[in-house]
Amino acid sequence: MAIENMFVGTLYQLLNLAEDKTYGYEIIRRSSLAYATVYKSVKALTEMGLIEKENNPDRRRKYLQLTEKGQKVLEGLRCLYESRG
Repeated sequence: MAIENMFVGTLYQLLNLAEDKTYGYEIIRRSSLAYATVYKSVKALTEMGLIEKENNPDRRRKYLQLTEKGQKVLEGLRCLYESRG
């Protein structure tokens, strides 16, 4: 799934939720997005360098967090949404 196949709203929601270190299931719980949508999108965003995975000490789950590049994309999307009023 490339970024051009992802709706801007979905991209914005995922990046917003991953701004703070979180788990994939937490993104699902806090959003209206389906499990498959989140995990396919997270995979694509990771491959694009927008989100990185970090090992958790319990090793069962991985944290998701925005990269510097992801932060810049999120800021651009925020400006876009704010300008639309």
